[in-house]
Amino acid sequence: MAKFERVPRKEKVQQVEFIKDVLANNSVILTDFQGVDVEGMAKIRNKLKEINTNYKVIKNTLLTIAATGTDAEAVVENLSGSTAMLYTNDDVVAAAKTILGFSKGPKPITIKCGYVEGTVLSAKQIDELSKIGSKEELIAAILGSIEAPLSGLVGTLNSMLGDVIWTLDAVIEKKEKTA
Repeated sequence: MAKFERVPRKEKVQQVEFIKDVLANNSVILTDFQGVDVEGMAKIRNKLKEINTNYKVIKNTLLTIAATGTDAEAVVENLSGSTAMLYTNDDVVAAAKTILGFSKGPKPITIKCGYVEGTVLSAKQIDELSKIGSKEELIAAILGSIEAPLSGLVGTLNSMLGDVIWTLDAVIEKKEKTA
């Protein structure tokens, strides 16, 4: 009895390589888009493009093949239903906030899981991630916390220098009166 094996089509091999590259170089959030129409998908993609993030519908089997043998393998465990992959190598917090904005409404998407900087995240963890401030807000907070003590030091030094100058002025005035 002959055993038949299918040779994968070139397009499928390319898609698997693309997914492997995305998993290796980007933060990824997987969603279920069941019930979202073409117009809704276009809105999601346009909103995500504004923050340098992509959103692509993928086949679970191709994602499983691409993730097998990598650190992202846990992402594909128990994967079922329709799957779309959000990926970015920019600000994953902004991406999480944006995609969660589409999880409410008449045709909501559902967050399945994520893969961020080598760590598999649950839907709940992605929700928590979205509550963190954006990259710009975090940088501003850090700079503000660095600037506050320096401003205090400058104020103290200014005050001390002012006291020295005031004392010298008083001494000069006193000497001028006695001379």
